[in-house]
Amino acid sequence: MEIAVIKKHLFLGFILLFLSTCSDNDVNETENQPPSAFEVSLNDLTNTSAEITWTASIDPEGSTVFYDVYLNNVKQADNITEMTYHFENLPENENFTGEIIASDPEGNTVSAPFNFETALNQPPSLFEITVTSTNPFYSSIEWTESIDPEDRPITYNIYLDNALIEEETTTLNQTFESLKGLTDYSGSVEAVDEQGKTTTVLFSFTTDLKVYDDDLLLSNQSMVENFGNDGYNEINGNLNIGSIGENLTDVSDLSLLETIYSVKGNLSIRHTICTNFSGLQNIDLEYDYAKLTIEDNDQLLNCEGLNSITAANQVYISDNDNLLNLNGLSSLSSVTNYFWVVYNPNLNSLEALENLTFVPQTLSITNNDSLTTLLGLEGVTATGELRIIDNNNLLNLEGLNNLSSSNSSVIITDNNTLQNLNGLSSLQEAISLHVTGNPLITSLNGLENLTDLNHTLEISDNTGLTTLNGIENITFSDNQANYHALIISGNTNITNLDPLQNFTFNRGLINIHFNSLLSDLCGLTTLISEIDDFMNGYNFATNNAYNPSEMHMLNGECSN
Repeated sequence: MEIAVIKKHLFLGFILLFLSTCSDNDVNETENQPPSAFEVSLNDLTNTSAEITWTASIDPEGSTVFYDVYLNNVKQADNITEMTYHFENLPENENFTGEIIASDPEGNTVSAPFNFETALNQPPSLFEITVTSTNPFYSSIEWTESIDPEDRPITYNIYLDNALIEEETTTLNQTFESLKGLTDYSGSVEAVDEQGKTTTVLFSFTTDLKVYDDDLLLSNQSMVENFGNDGYNEINGNLNIGSIGENLTDVSDLSLLETIYSVKGNLSIRHTICTNFSGLQNIDLEYDYAKLTIEDNDQLLNCEGLNSITAANQVYISDNDNLLNLNGLSSLSSVTNYFWVVYNPNLNSLEALENLTFVPQTLSITNNDSLTTLLGLEGVTATGELRIIDNNNLLNLEGLNNLSSSNSSVIITDNNTLQNLNGLSSLQEAISLHVTGNPLITSLNGLENLTDLNHTLEISDNTGLTTLNGIENITFSDNQANYHALIISGNTNITNLDPLQNFTFNRGLINIHFNSLLSDLCGLTTLISEIDDFMNGYNFATNNAYNPSEMHMLNGECSN
């Protein structure tokens, strides 16, 4: 009984001891605590970035705390230990929310929220541009400073006629070198901040006259283009395009010379392969003694491009093998010295010269074998020497209908198809008249109004001429030399000189030669009887059907 009681008490003791031990373990094993709370601050904010910082979160057990960064529910950083984070490339003017989650190694966490709103980036401030020079060699602008509202650096881009001239400069001025003269330019200055926001201010200006102060030779196409791109307006000297020698050049396009307005010298276009002169349409010759030369341009079809030339001292158009007409010279009204249109075999019209009125020295239309008429010269009422020579298809002199006087010689020579002189019906006076080598004219009709010759009358080698009718009204006026000449030679079909019956002069020569059918010279009776100084009276008539001497004529033996 006692042993059983003792065993029972021992068992109960073990039970109590076990329970006591278990109770002590529960007291010693406490629960792990999360990191401490912390605060997030906005450290820096721009329109596209933000920087946040936060205070440290402390782990009660002393473990390292890690941080995860979330922005608008999207994790931006994972398990970092730094207590700052920088957001970049954010949209402007937008609200953002986020949180920082602090965690210990056991996975206990604590979070802290934050929010911010990005700013709307303002463009740089307006500024003013001043044009400080319009000299085409160094035009320039300057501008006031543009200020960035966010106080960040500004750079500038400069454009001229949509071309970027200068990029990301910080200076407040710009020079434009070697611009074209008398040209409108427009451009802009663009102020740019670090975020690419811009403010643009426009400017415009017109450059001054750009003068090339020397003679100029453009002997190949490359030279033409390079000079054209320079944009000169005035050549203070001679402008030579092509070759000044005999060499053919590759000059074919003058369009880049359109900025030239004035040539204060001669204009010469020689040995090019241009088909026209487009590009020269603004040029006028502003030199009293200017010479316009258009010579040996084998591909030239017309003179289009010379439309602004109104006057010249001399014009020489020669040896342009394919030239068809003179279109382009319609503004030309005055040529104060000589005007030669010679050796252009395909030239078929002068009608572009409709405004030409003043050629006081020489007008020469020579060796243009496709020309059939002189229409286009109707404005010429007076001239110096008139030369219509060797135009093998010229049918008539229509175009000279208004010509009333010549202060030199009128020469109508070697025009093989010329049929009459009717185009000279207004001619009243000249120094001399030479009608020679025109085989198809049969009379001198058309000269009825010619009443005053000052020096010489020559009618020679017109093999189809059968009568001298048309010159009956000519009188020989006095001249300083007190000398006149009458030449009737080589007209193989005339038979008499009756239209000359009223001719008189005091001193000079009379040559009546090689008129093989001429047998009646009685039309000279008055002239020979009244002449005081008959300088060749002894043999004035030879190789005619009848060749009387002066004595024969005075004795009334004027025909056979």
